Amino acid sequence: MVDSTEADLLPATYDEWIALAEPRFAQHIANGLPMERVLIDPYELAAWCELNDLPIDGRARSVFAAYVMARRARAH
Repeated sequence: MVDSTEADLLPATYDEWIALAEPRFAQHIANGLPMERVLIDPYELAAWCELNDLPIDGRARSVFAAYVMARRARAH
């Protein structure tokens, strides 16, 4: 299991998280913000955080998602 520094703030399950995240995602789209879903492998995130000496938290997840998007863009 990958431990987040914010584990006590996150929903207990992925389904609970999705129920919270989807309305926010839809609202951002409705507001005209460019959004794209990025599935994050928690073990890849943990390894990346360790490599970059970062805690596993919301900021790191956001930066990692941007890294994944950039990596995806370079591959195309």
